[in-house]
Amino acid sequence: GEFHFLVKQEAKGDLRKDARVQDFNNVVNRLMMSTSHTKQARRSRKNLKVRTFAVTCLSEDVGIIEWVPNTHSLRQLIGEAYNPQAPASSSKRRGRRMANPRDVTMKQFYENDCQEMYFKNGNLRGAAMMFERICLKENPPVLFWWFVQRFPNPHLWFEARTRFTESAAAWSAVGHVIG
Repeated sequence: GEFHFLVKQEAKGDLRKDARVQDFNNVVNRLMMSTSHTKQARRSRKNLKVRTFAVTCLSEDVGIIEWVPNTHSLRQLIGEAYNPQAPASSSKRRGRRMANPRDVTMKQFYENDCQEMYFKNGNLRGAAMMFERICLKENPPVLFWWFVQRFPNPHLWFEARTRFTESAAAWSAVGHVIG
């Protein structure tokens, strides 16, 4: 079969860290498979794993990374789900700011207003209401719509949503451990 890869040079990073993280993820996968002592635990955890990929370092800042087929970033999915008939570069496209990492407006709003209201004032309800009023009103949640468009069969939709939820949970746990 074919093997796709990406040759990457990090300007400000160290690909050796990426390789160590993938090694750690492989250990996590082995631990998740081996800690199932009962039949019920094995049944409930059989699909819980993190997707890994190969990283081969050629030097500190250059390496070869395995290309994982059929994957999309969350940013890409959200960007496509908002007004999918408009071109991605259109200023009239809904959610454009949400999917643009260079637009610092959303980040500044979140860090300066919502987090300040919660961390400095201890007002979680007020921070949540502010986030909902300013951010979610303009950019309502649309990830569910991506699942509906891609999986019109209810059984396939449920399986895809479950896989996504399990994957997000596993990656969240790994991210928490790594810090």
